[in-house]
Amino acid sequence: CCVFVCVFFFLSLYFFFFFLFFFLFIIFFFFFFFLMIRRPPRSTLFPYTTLFRSGIYKFFEKLAWKKFDKVAFISHLSKKRGEEHKLTINKKVKVIYPPVEFSRFNKLKVKDDNYFLYYSRLNPPKRQDLLILAWKKFVEKHPKMKLFLVGTPENEEYYKKLIELSKSTKNVEILTDVGEKELEK
Repeated sequence: CCVFVCVFFFLSLYFFFFFLFFFLFIIFFFFFFFLMIRRPPRSTLFPYTTLFRSGIYKFFEKLAWKKFDKVAFISHLSKKRGEEHKLTINKKVKVIYPPVEFSRFNKLKVKDDNYFLYYSRLNPPKRQDLLILAWKKFVEKHPKMKLFLVGTPENEEYYKKLIELSKSTKNVEILTDVGEKELEK
């Protein structure tokens, strides 16, 4: 009877730890699988950004890059970044620009032509701050003109800087997270 209780006890401990580690492995695998598929934008506003800049993501990314024979980039800049990180060694590399559907722009009806629309990510490489500073001079000669900066902020500090600049400049409006339907209006 004592032997039976001991065997039962050790078997139950074995199965408990087996299922515990199996469950943790499944959670870990799906968590990183989800993150590998849906990589967020580089942003201080997104909570997982530090994880993506960490060595964990870079390890899995380099592991995935080894599986590719051919690589297509959407610009020469992204190709250059891939080469800098040594991701394109011994691979056929091609730049394929993303398509633009020009027919949808033909349908747009311009109600008022006294504005400029700048549609882009709101981050330092796009230099919207320089655009706003130039707009200060432009709006002195053309006071009826208005500037719309439309995009998604990727850097919180830079976004705050743009807000401050737009407050001190006439006829500048910053719109974030605008959908395509809303943009067409």
